Amino acid sequence: MFNNKNITLLFILMAGIMACSSSNPDGPLKPDGNNNGGNSGVSGAKEWKLVWEDDFNYENSRLDASWNAENGSASHIDCSRWRSNVTTADGKLYLNNRKEQKGGKQWTSGSIWTKKTFKYGKFECRYKYAEATGVNNSFWIFLPSVFELDINEGKYPNVIDMTVHDWSTNIPYPDGTSGHPTFSSKYIAGSTQVSKPGYSFELPASIKTQQIRLTIQDAGNFQIKELRVFPPSSTHYPDPMTDVDKQASSLPNYALQANVKASGYLQAGGDQTRPYDAVKPENAIDGDLGTAWYTEKNADEKHIELTWDEKVSIGCIQLVNGWQDGSGTWQSLPVSFKIEYLDGNGWKTAIDHNYTPTVDLSKDFHTYAVEWNKEEIIWLFDGKELWRKPNQYFHKEASIYLSAAIADWVGPVTDKIDGTSMVVDWVKVYQKEEQK
Repeated sequence: MFNNKNITLLFILMAGIMACSSSNPDGPLKPDGNNNGGNSGVSGAKEWKLVWEDDFNYENSRLDASWNAENGSASHIDCSRWRSNVTTADGKLYLNNRKEQKGGKQWTSGSIWTKKTFKYGKFECRYKYAEATGVNNSFWIFLPSVFELDINEGKYPNVIDMTVHDWSTNIPYPDGTSGHPTFSSKYIAGSTQVSKPGYSFELPASIKTQQIRLTIQDAGNFQIKELRVFPPSSTHYPDPMTDVDKQASSLPNYALQANVKASGYLQAGGDQTRPYDAVKPENAIDGDLGTAWYTEKNADEKHIELTWDEKVSIGCIQLVNGWQDGSGTWQSLPVSFKIEYLDGNGWKTAIDHNYTPTVDLSKDFHTYAVEWNKEEIIWLFDGKELWRKPNQYFHKEASIYLSAAIADWVGPVTDKIDGTSMVVDWVKVYQKEEQK
């Protein structure tokens, strides 16, 4: 039974509990020494201690207490970015894309970064992509002129791009130029396919045709170094990443005998940095990995067709694509392509490599994360590990960035971008005791 004294004590206790559970009245940053990772969705969460978070559940004006905002233009993108394009509402952060002339650009968007800096830990962000091509929906860690850790440069509808840049180091390239070490990996949500420089597709049943076609759906520039066609064989086909002898081979490469034409490739004079000889489609069937067919960006259709004077029997098709930077890392790998062949009833699919997007990352919130320690960096998507790299460069405190960028190298820039937003639910940082 309760007496007056009991009731008084109960009210005091309840008031204390309510005070502890309320949000921080002084700003959005909420260190929590008792959180062990909660329902973060990342493996091993109980090993981590939540040290910082922002859930954006506050008035827009309070954002400036904890975040800096870009106000201006950058040369490498097609938009300027402004604080006025960044808003909070209903417990969410919005990076708003608008078609308007400002800062010398035709588009505007938003980019912010934390005033607080961090070194090592687990960094998570739950967000939705803007529902349009041509927008980079980015969550990253950056120390200007030193390093950049891109946790995700997301591209509509389902591309996750993970990259590391060492901005403090220059390395020589074979052509005499130099650049910064860069390593990247791409993941297509909803796909089991892997993008790589060399493919060898052995067909389950041989096909007989006079014409095949490789179609690329990706938005960016690509280099197709070799498209090879072999007859059925009971022996091993050659490694796609090696040069094939044009003159002497027990297994003939039919591509060397084909007529070739292409659509969506760089025409003579279309790229002032490369002579036409360096971009023509014939380079994709010459048996030489040192030459390539260069595709255009954002072409409505990018395909290359091989035609023979008579039908050939095909048992294997090989594709070598992309280019290597000075560090040996392969770049610009198509993630969506199809190889078809022509028969009496029209075009039929021989190889379909993630051609149709099956997931739309603008429809729902997903969690993008990185584990950053002294030894390595590990990328995760909704708790699933995607990629890991040794940590060669990232050993200083840096800020967390949330950015939207509009650029044609991301994808086609159209009026569909206007009025879209990258929407952020929350950002969290965890650390282990030894990382503090």
